[in-house]
Amino acid sequence: MALSILTSDRDGSNPVHLSQLGTVMDLRWTHGVPRGCLTASWTLDIPVGITPVGLTPGRKVSIYDGPYRVWRGTLDDPQQGHPWQLAASGLAALGDRYAAVGGGGTPITDPNTAIDQAIARGLPWSRPNTLPTPTITQGAPGSVADLLDEVQTASGQRWQVNADGQILMATDPTVPDYLLVNVTTPGGRTVAENYATTVYARFLNSATTPPSASLAIAATQTAAGGSGPKDTYETIVDITDRGPITSIVAQQILSSALTLQGPRAAFTGSIPVQPGSLLTPGGAPVRLTTVRAGQLVRCIGDEPDPAYGELNFTTVIDIVIGETDYDAAADLLTVQPVGFVPRDLASVLEDTAGKSA
Repeated sequence: MALSILTSDRDGSNPVHLSQLGTVMDLRWTHGVPRGCLTASWTLDIPVGITPVGLTPGRKVSIYDGPYRVWRGTLDDPQQGHPWQLAASGLAALGDRYAAVGGGGTPITDPNTAIDQAIARGLPWSRPNTLPTPTITQGAPGSVADLLDEVQTASGQRWQVNADGQILMATDPTVPDYLLVNVTTPGGRTVAENYATTVYARFLNSATTPPSASLAIAATQTAAGGSGPKDTYETIVDITDRGPITSIVAQQILSSALTLQGPRAAFTGSIPVQPGSLLTPGGAPVRLTTVRAGQLVRCIGDEPDPAYGELNFTTVIDIVIGETDYDAAADLLTVQPVGFVPRDLASVLEDTAGKSA
């Protein structure tokens, strides 16, 4: 199947296939959790001095592999030249530009209502399913993306806007979507810095008047699984910026953060995936353009790491994909596991709260 790029007006009208304007080269795109479609870039060789309508900033961009749409976003400002340098931002980025408010402009914490109201005001997403509604703090008006980050932290479910513009949330899978056959270790493995099996939080306790800082909440998870080290660690994080909350909500935030952090024995490098090395559970080769962040890959035949008790090539390692980077020219997919970035608990709490989106 052939790759193609199509741009259109906001409502899908006036489509333009960029291959009709010139030669598309150097195409690549990224996908990650949270958020989903992240970035895309390519060059377009067209005659100098021509500004086609299809390259107007803000137009919708869809990347197709044959009949299948594999990425979607909006066109950034192009850089004219020979060739033109073009880039696009995924649809999830638009969540930063719409407020999480109800019909009357009041801040709300229900993501379903906030997203539906934003869609009514022009946010080009759709919501096919009901999103989780955990108890979170009510603060000043934030963006839709800010709210989704808070919901992710409190629920342990990652959010993304897929290539069809659908906003989805889900827990990490436990059944492999793919099998990856390797002959060498894809980057080293390590005990992630500041990993914690038990975490205490300093939070503003809403049960006191006025709310005062408390330090009495602990969340736990089992030490590294499989044949990895079994030692445990404790750490303290500050979540007073969430405002006054109950001890139950603080516990929920910490438990979800531990879930989102992923396994401790994590890869320290990204994993290059060549055509033919990624298979379905039934053994059929996978089209690399279809691989998405949030899916589970079972790595088979990795070079054993004696530090983790791995003595032979029968080692099986499961990873959840945190981010993908597909280079069309090389037909190369680079996979970054969940837990690679960020690697410490404090960063997870910060990132999933929308402070470093």
